[in-house]
Amino acid sequence: MEVIAAAFAKDGKLNISLKEYFSAALIVIAVFAVSNLSFISDTGAFSNGYALEIGHVRTIVDLGGIAILYAHLIQCGELRIRRELEAVQNVLQNQYVQYKQSRESIDLINYKYHDLKHQIAVLRSETDPEKRNEFLNHMEDEIRQYEAQNKTGNKVLDTVLTSKSLYCAKHGITFTCVADGKLLDHMHVTDICSIFGNALDNAIEHVILIPDQEKRLIHLTVSLQKGFVFIKIENYCEAEISKNEEDLITTTKKDSKNHGFGLKSIRKAVEKYDGSVVFGVQQNWFELKILLPRVL
Repeated sequence: MEVIAAAFAKDGKLNISLKEYFSAALIVIAVFAVSNLSFISDTGAFSNGYALEIGHVRTIVDLGGIAILYAHLIQCGELRIRRELEAVQNVLQNQYVQYKQSRESIDLINYKYHDLKHQIAVLRSETDPEKRNEFLNHMEDEIRQYEAQNKTGNKVLDTVLTSKSLYCAKHGITFTCVADGKLLDHMHVTDICSIFGNALDNAIEHVILIPDQEKRLIHLTVSLQKGFVFIKIENYCEAEISKNEEDLITTTKKDSKNHGFGLKSIRKAVEKYDGSVVFGVQQNWFELKILLPRVL
């Protein structure tokens, strides 16, 4: 029954593709034709006047057609669920791969940072002209942005946030974060990557399209509120946001079939911890809110 339910949207409408629709219609036409052979020809095998036998045959054919349609619906539902699970798994895997790559990049940045820091200290000990001091000050300012490694108390969250912070800095996006990562210590690494990676990717995807860089704003909060872990990711939004029948954000992307799996992955990860996810727009700010029971 779960497979059949998966073929229907929340509003009760049948959720099938055009190809599935035509294949089902072809089955119906074939069954109808076989069931009504007695009306097609007066000399056929089913047109010899045996009304009772004809009725039995037609009943068997009709029941067989219903069984075929039922099996077809089951198969379509199973294929849809399999494709969706594969897509969600790919999203999770991609987020985890990004996490590992970001971890390696951050380690390299830290190494370069400390190396340059010592070089600057040596240069400052020499007698330098004023312009050289200005140049060194400029170097230090640039190095500080690589030191902008988010230190929330959770190494996995730190890695994800630092990776996104560097990307935002490169593309003129102002990203601010106030997070207590220790509240997420009970969560698995893939779930943290899925929730924060997908949420921030969606936010970046929206704000990067805003021409005015001063409006490219993203803010993230992880805090404790009334015994619950409260996660809020918000970004400035000028586009109209609407939900489809699956309570997902509608999109104009070319790959609209695969769009929405990021939010589905977030929900899947949150549901593991008996949490909830809501989103909406408030005064040109898109807000994604997640509530999780606190685990001590």
